Amino acid sequence: MRSFLLYTVVVLSMLGISCQTESLDSETVNPQNLTHDAPVTKMLRRLTAAEDVSDNAVDSSACFRIQRPYQVAVHDQEGNQMNETVYTVNDDESQTQVNNIIDGLQRQEGDWMQPVLPVTIIQEDGTQQVVQTEAQWNAVVADCAGSSANTDPINCININYPITIFAYDANYQLANTYNLNGDADLFALLMSMQPGQYFAVDYPISLTFSDGNVVTVADNAALLAALDQAVGLCNPPPGPCDVPNILTDNLIIYVPFANEARDLVSGDNLAFNANYPPQFVTDRSGNTQSAVSFSGAALDYLALDETVVNHLKQGDSLTVSVWFRMQNTDGSNLEKFFEKAENDNNVAFFLGVYDMNRPLFFSSAGGVQSLWDLTWNNDTLWNDTTNWHHLALTVEGDTDTVRIYRDGILVATDANSNFNITSEFFRYFIGKGFQGHLDDLRVYRSALSASQVSQLAQQQGDNHTCLN
Repeated sequence: MRSFLLYTVVVLSMLGISCQTESLDSETVNPQNLTHDAPVTKMLRRLTAAEDVSDNAVDSSACFRIQRPYQVAVHDQEGNQMNETVYTVNDDESQTQVNNIIDGLQRQEGDWMQPVLPVTIIQEDGTQQVVQTEAQWNAVVADCAGSSANTDPINCININYPITIFAYDANYQLANTYNLNGDADLFALLMSMQPGQYFAVDYPISLTFSDGNVVTVADNAALLAALDQAVGLCNPPPGPCDVPNILTDNLIIYVPFANEARDLVSGDNLAFNANYPPQFVTDRSGNTQSAVSFSGAALDYLALDETVVNHLKQGDSLTVSVWFRMQNTDGSNLEKFFEKAENDNNVAFFLGVYDMNRPLFFSSAGGVQSLWDLTWNNDTLWNDTTNWHHLALTVEGDTDTVRIYRDGILVATDANSNFNITSEFFRYFIGKGFQGHLDDLRVYRSALSASQVSQLAQQQGDNHTCLN
């Protein structure tokens, strides 16, 4: 008994914990201790996990990872042929295969990918959650929006084993010592940690970087610094994105059409039908292949899934900003620039032109409502196929005030309107029935001011392919 008490005192002294302490809060924890949610503990989980290949292509997030094995359903539309394949991910090789398949999707209309539910996800602090339904999946992905949490593997440094970990469980007043011989041992120990448990590394320990350099660390701060350095070695930052940060707050969709149909906010390619690969033309500033052209044919349009990140619901403030150049002088055609809809029979809202090519905003959820640019015909612009025009729609969610701006000038207002954009998850469509060119589509979850709209209307053509 005496030898056990002496052993316990030694372990507690290593942890900086008094023998008389019956409970500990976060303010009394020694900074050299490893708690279940300490920054160095989170980094060590990333370092020692068996997975060396990220699953971000599947879950679109680094703030959690999916526990293997799991399955991914991929639906690939090839013309009229629909191919649906379920892939099983149980190791790094199969994860790499699935990542490559997802990256190779052409994102045509009808393409989609999603994990087969249920799956177990592991958060940065080691907590696990079983996701049973699509609604639960959407919720955990939404929670990750803007999060700095990271579970991506750290592959560019290794701990030189064996190492010793001292442990104390404040819940049961128990002390222990673990002699660890590899990543699997340390990972299992870290995953077993619970609130009220405290671990301490028996420093010094050494680690070896992938370039062969060895570093010896004597405390948690030095260990964390070494792991941070390894992350930088594994993932060197990309070259600087030279896009000026102009009006990017609350930006949820941003498509410059710079020789690609891709939303720079999510990184997702826009979907298209097999008969319409996007055609790119010169933009308003003379940049070649920097705007997109539509023929007006029924299936010539682009589509983007409405997700928890870019969802627009009734009551939200919003702005849609787009540049357009008409190529159709038939004033009886309805042409849509940006639309939220389930299908042609269930349209939430759209911004487009109709009746002598007059710009309008239309919604049908809860009753048909429309707002028109009544100055368009006064300016005899219905047959203008030469000039680019800027069009912006703003909706103030708190007052239901809707405004249309053309070329930076307010042309229509509906205060206390009855527009309803619905709260359902549909899809966004771009260019349906439109004959002409579109460029620099921006969608915000906020109502821009008149001066901000004017600023957009004065911007030069954007041919960037990145976003700060």
